[in-house]
Amino acid sequence: MVTVRRVQAEDHEDVLGLLRTDFFPHEPCAVGLSFCPLGYRIPALEEDIKMMMEEGRSFIAVEEDSVIGVVICSLAQREKVMPEEQKEGIFPEKFFILEKFFDDLKGNFGNFDLFDSVDQMLDIFILCTRSSHRGKGVGGQLISRALETAADEGIPAAFSMGLSNFSQKIFKKMDFEEKVEICYEDYCQDGEKVFDTSLMGEHARGVLFTKII
Repeated sequence: MVTVRRVQAEDHEDVLGLLRTDFFPHEPCAVGLSFCPLGYRIPALEEDIKMMMEEGRSFIAVEEDSVIGVVICSLAQREKVMPEEQKEGIFPEKFFILEKFFDDLKGNFGNFDLFDSVDQMLDIFILCTRSSHRGKGVGGQLISRALETAADEGIPAAFSMGLSNFSQKIFKKMDFEEKVEICYEDYCQDGEKVFDTSLMGEHARGVLFTKII
């Protein structure tokens, strides 16, 4: 039986262990950059994820005392976007290439405002299910719980970047609306193509999804 509950401090290492094996090495954009192979760690990113979990808006799915899924969520507010120069810790160069892509996707290259009609949103930052449990509805359960909690808190909307076909299918099923898409094959920075799409399999585009809660 799968139980969904809020992430506690004692869960942090189990969650990070799941992300190291079942998320980072397989995330399409990271794969397209030959970034984050199995065993590779970015301590500064993991500290950021711990800070998000400490907000109390993240949830895990547990089966027989094993963490089989997680949704990492945080509160995003218009006036609290952190400038790049304020980021703490050491991040590799490829991380900033990815972050630039994320910014372009979330803002449609400066042409889209996430906060056009709201002042705060739930940022569904990471959705991960253990590979052995995919296709069983675990991801949907995690997102549903996160959205219910956000609604109880008075957060009016949510957004997420669907970077794989799998996550995009879940968000569509849950009535999220597609706002922006970027095809990986076409995406460039400084005139150079960023992703080696031959490594990315069936994953062809990143999509920004939003939902009024």
